[in-house]
Amino acid sequence: MFRFSFITFASFLTLTALLTGCGDPPCPAGTARNAAGRCVADGDAGDAGDAGDGGGGDAGGDSAVDSGAGDSGGPRDSGTPDTCTPTGADLPDPDFIDRDCDGIDGEAATSIFVARSGDDANDGTDPGQPVATIGRGLAVAGVLGRPSVLVASGNYTEQITLTDGISIYGGYDADAAWARTGEATTIRGPAPVVDGADLTAVTLAAFDVEAEPSPMGESNFAIRIVRSMGVTLRGMQITGARGGDAADGAPVATTAPDGRVGTVGGRAVYSGSSCPGGTSASPPILGSGGDVAGTCSCAGGGFGGRAGSYWDSAAGAAINAADGRSGAVAERTTILGVPSCPAFIGPAGGAAGTSGSRAGRTGTRGTDGTAGDPGTPGLAVGAFTSAGYAPAPGGAGAPGSRGTGGGGGGGGTGCIVNSFCYVSGGAGGGGGSGACGGDNGNGGNGGGASVAIFLWDTTLALDGTLVTGGSGGDGGAGSDGRPGGTGAGGRSGGARLSPSGCTSGTGGTGGRGGDGGDGGAGAGGGGGPAFGVVLGGTSTATPDGATVINGGTGGAGGTGGAGAPAGTMGTSATTYTP
Repeated sequence: MFRFSFITFASFLTLTALLTGCGDPPCPAGTARNAAGRCVADGDAGDAGDAGDGGGGDAGGDSAVDSGAGDSGGPRDSGTPDTCTPTGADLPDPDFIDRDCDGIDGEAATSIFVARSGDDANDGTDPGQPVATIGRGLAVAGVLGRPSVLVASGNYTEQITLTDGISIYGGYDADAAWARTGEATTIRGPAPVVDGADLTAVTLAAFDVEAEPSPMGESNFAIRIVRSMGVTLRGMQITGARGGDAADGAPVATTAPDGRVGTVGGRAVYSGSSCPGGTSASPPILGSGGDVAGTCSCAGGGFGGRAGSYWDSAAGAAINAADGRSGAVAERTTILGVPSCPAFIGPAGGAAGTSGSRAGRTGTRGTDGTAGDPGTPGLAVGAFTSAGYAPAPGGAGAPGSRGTGGGGGGGGTGCIVNSFCYVSGGAGGGGGSGACGGDNGNGGNGGGASVAIFLWDTTLALDGTLVTGGSGGDGGAGSDGRPGGTGAGGRSGGARLSPSGCTSGTGGTGGRGGDGGDGGAGAGGGGGPAFGVVLGGTSTATPDGATVINGGTGGAGGTGGAGAPAGTMGTSATTYTP
């Protein structure tokens, strides 16, 4: 296919020729068409060039010039009139004019030649022995100090790094004495296909640059140039490829610890010198609250209430029956005895037994934890820096909060058997501890960007160039949050005693611990953006009237975990300034 850069000139001339019925379109001012059909500098354009070394004269019949003897000829001489008049330096130009009469558009003596049919073992200084890759051509040009690399049409699969002071020109025909035909010269490879930094004077002309799609999580730049000035892209077709799709948020496999049960309250005991069941030296043991569920984020259960009793430390005789005591609130300041956690205050313990009600009351149930909030969706565009693009991930959810412990059961009331015997009530049971909250889900990662031309602190001229953005990668899905643990049940209070004429109160059951809240799910990652040109830092891009810049298509946002939002679709635009 013919280069985009020649739309404004070559296509116009072709159209004029077709409309007027003339054969070939006219040449630009100051040039003439020779017998081979090429526009060359003014001079004797009556022949088609030499027939070769030792040939028998020109095919065009200009015997007055060559006298049928021919000349040294060779590839550089092909298609050049014998009486060509040089008009100055010959940089390759959009009109393919040979201004220095060396047989090619460009200066053969200061160029390196590249063709698919070449061999990288060559040095590329002879057009008849080109190198095979553009990268090799740039390397040799750098060593030999040659400012131009001339590339024959065809497909080149490689990544190239631009070298300051060396320009690259495509569209040549190595099989036609390096005539410049405008046939496509394509460079295709992993992104970035063309890379450059710290350049001051470089032109890239007459190439199709096509990036390959990027792997997962990576962005795609067809051309990337940073910290450069005086760079020109002429007659190019630059096409961005798809940015890499993003990975999903990592699933969460942890299980929130459940609450732990407390202990049973101690049973009622006799006290005194004349009791049918003997006597006890100490009151009933309180039921202890359930310990915390392994972390500082979970609350222990309350202790059971003390049983009603009265002890005469001097005589050991019961003087009066006493009411039980309320169970303790759910409060815990240690983990397994280690004082490392803040105190968590839960609901009240059960009411004490009295002379009227006798039995201790059940401790209050712990409060359930609250569910964590879901993550926030990934944005439509992440952050560009001189190093490239950082995708827009979805936010992680928040973990669920702990449940509080249940209150301890109330202590049962005591009773008097006789003047020398007292029966205590049963001690309250311990409350169950609260469960831990569930872990949060993770947000999906953001999709990779697709950018045809990425610039940072660079000044670029675009002449007759078609720029087309690709498509951004899709954002990754967020993962679900984990459910909270289950609060432990409270333990029963101590049993009562019922000797003849006296019945004490049973200890109250401890309250159940609260359940942990569920963890919030992660949100979906943002889709990758798609831009024709990104102007980062102090960059500017100056297009001429024949340049067209198209944006691409943003990637889809990733789905959110359960209850979480999806990521935002990637944005797209012809140009974008971070």
